[in-house]
Amino acid sequence: MTIIAIVHYNDRHLPEQRAALYKSCIHVLLAETHHTKGEARHDLEDWGGTEDDKRELLTLLAYHMMTAGEKRAGR
Repeated sequence: MTIIAIVHYNDRHLPEQRAALYKSCIHVLLAETHHTKGEARHDLEDWGGTEDDKRELLTLLAYHMMTAGEKRAGR
């Protein structure tokens, strides 16, 4: 709910399509701007490259997590 509230606050509305809402939520999570200034924020800015790079890494991780679960369920 917090992420959705941040999306609404930033954009002044929520996307009507679910996929667009999820994309906006991911943008909020990957953007360093909502983190306080300090060493942790600096580490986040350097970790994983650009926002697109981070999104690609998370996509790959999600895929591997999903397929690992399917393999376990099929035992």
